[in-house]
Amino acid sequence: MNNKNCLVIFCKNPDTQKVKTRLAKEIGREKAVEIYKKILDEIITKNKNSDYDLILYIKGDENYFSKYNLLTKQQVEGDLGKKMLTCFEDELKNYDKVVIVGSDMPEIDTKMIDNVFKKLDEFKLVFGPAYDGGYYLIAQKKPLDVFIDKWSHANVMRQTLDIALNKKYKFYLLEEKRDIDTKNDLEYYDEFNY
Repeated sequence: MNNKNCLVIFCKNPDTQKVKTRLAKEIGREKAVEIYKKILDEIITKNKNSDYDLILYIKGDENYFSKYNLLTKQQVEGDLGKKMLTCFEDELKNYDKVVIVGSDMPEIDTKMIDNVFKKLDEFKLVFGPAYDGGYYLIAQKKPLDVFIDKWSHANVMRQTLDIALNKKYKFYLLEEKRDIDTKNDLEYYDEFNY
């Protein structure tokens, strides 16, 4: 821990955990795993040597991630909301600001993350809404429970924002982006040669 801000990437060991299951149904498991590894590697590479710390919150054993020489922590059991809230509670003991991203949106880079940290000077929450109705990024400077109970549906972002509005939390929305969950999403990212 060398910096006051931290980027956390939620990821799974692709050698021992199921990854990109919706995409795998369309293009096959082997190809989906290959794409997952490439996206994860891109996100880590783009953010590894930055002005903030990088931590991998993993599911599965650590072996796959040792090549990155980064701090890894196991995700807690429970739904995604519990996992993210616990991460914020734990990491905000050591950092002023924390950003959490998944491992399915290759455009996450230092420029984006630095902008998010600046936005947290003015807002309690920052979200990166995804085209599919979810979000690819959430950032906080104090652990705030804005998490829903049911995930993987088209109203995740809307329901999360409703919670934030009801609690009167001031938030900022980044540009809506497409994460990679389906074959159609892959076509959008042709420039990444997946």
